[in-house]
Amino acid sequence: GATEVCASSTAAVPPGARHLAFHLGSLWVWNTNATTTTLDGASSLRMSDANDVNSWPNANQTFISRDDGQMGMGLATFTIVETGISPTATLVLFKNYSTYQVTGVFGASNFSTQKIKSDMGCVAPRTIQFVSGYGVIRLGHKGFALYNGVDDRLISEEIRPYLFGHDDLLGLNWAGADRAWAAQTQNPPLYIAACPTQSTFLDRLFVYDLVRRAWTVCDYPINFQALTLFATPTTQPEVRAGRNTGGQIVRLFHPSDTSDNGSAINWSVRTRNFFAGSYLRPTFWRRFLLDLLYSPTQNVTVSTELGGFTTALSATASFTGLPT
Repeated sequence: GATEVCASSTAAVPPGARHLAFHLGSLWVWNTNATTTTLDGASSLRMSDANDVNSWPNANQTFISRDDGQMGMGLATFTIVETGISPTATLVLFKNYSTYQVTGVFGASNFSTQKIKSDMGCVAPRTIQFVSGYGVIRLGHKGFALYNGVDDRLISEEIRPYLFGHDDLLGLNWAGADRAWAAQTQNPPLYIAACPTQSTFLDRLFVYDLVRRAWTVCDYPINFQALTLFATPTTQPEVRAGRNTGGQIVRLFHPSDTSDNGSAINWSVRTRNFFAGSYLRPTFWRRFLLDLLYSPTQNVTVSTELGGFTTALSATASFTGLPT
């Protein structure tokens, strides 16, 4: 079986935990110790008594596949509010390359643990986000995956080159991928994950449009260390990111921001590849159309370049002006 339950009636407080969640009235801790002992270890799951975080009965403990060589890499409940009441009795546990469901609470007749039908887990605990109406999204060793309580599937195949590298596209630094961080925006509804490429700093942002179910990849000239959604009762939630230097906190994805702290924003966009039939056939394009939406108070300069090779195939063209 996948689990081994310790049913001692005495109580020992967990020495610590890599991950925790408030679920069904109790505090749950996961990956409680680097070294495996009688009650604790990298695959140990423990639960406090209901409404008492100072009481930890030994019977409220289980090892999840203790000898599989993996460790607890995060947990999730099917609710957005961390201290809210979960709408389901299911707790999702992620290891490096596997995922488990825990149903009920310790001591209940319906308590069970079950491995889901998937070979994916989680490699970046802070990318775990419950997305209302969809399920739990996180970064795994194959890319970003969505678990809806029944099925677990990849949702990032179209941006695979930006994850693993291809030709002139640099992939992620997978040795530092555990530092990646995710949050959500509400207008428009987005799942955003900041990940490292060349170092352990977070310099690439993966943006998943939850309505269109499409990705945008943003490479920033500055590096981040943390990402979160600030929510207060009197204002709309805002995404804030902590930079890796200077102790700075910046606001991202706010509709009223048209500059970088007063300075013009220099940015570029790279489209997907376009082919007519086979990509081995010569292709001829007469024209292309570019639609822009920008503020009437902004000056905009746009340069276009047909690339893909060491040398651009044509000179760039540019224009500057205001919308009429």
